[in-house]
Amino acid sequence: MRHARLLLGAMIVVGAILSAACTVGLAEQSTEDLTISLASETAVRVGEQPFAVRIEPRDAEAAGDVNVLLHYYPFVHRVKDFLASPDEVVRVVPATLGSEAYEATLDLDRPGPWKVAVRVIRADKTDTIVYFTLDAEESPGTGDD
Repeated sequence: MRHARLLLGAMIVVGAILSAACTVGLAEQSTEDLTISLASETAVRVGEQPFAVRIEPRDAEAAGDVNVLLHYYPFVHRVKDFLASPDEVVRVVPATLGSEAYEATLDLDRPGPWKVAVRVIRADKTDTIVYFTLDAEESPGTGDD
């Protein structure tokens, strides 16, 4: 039993090391006909942050020309916090098709949680919207000393 725990612990550590060297897969959401994932090459930090949006259709009919928009805003846990910050607005950026995924850069101007809505727009279909929550960390050298 002890050896099994040690082996499991070693596997977890190796997995963490391997995943740190790869793209940070933030989340994946499945809808009726699409799987949409949001990823970053680095840890999510305050500042301009590039993201990749991968859209995988379940069948050929779900594929086709799409436009992708990312709507994002700081996540507020309490209504009174939202009302106290009237400058909190939803920001929208278009994603452009790169070599393997749609790409967009979000300007995260503060640490903490952010909501991101990925909106997939297709002709002759209702828009597909999936939501992700990010947790932006302070960028190195920008925190209080």
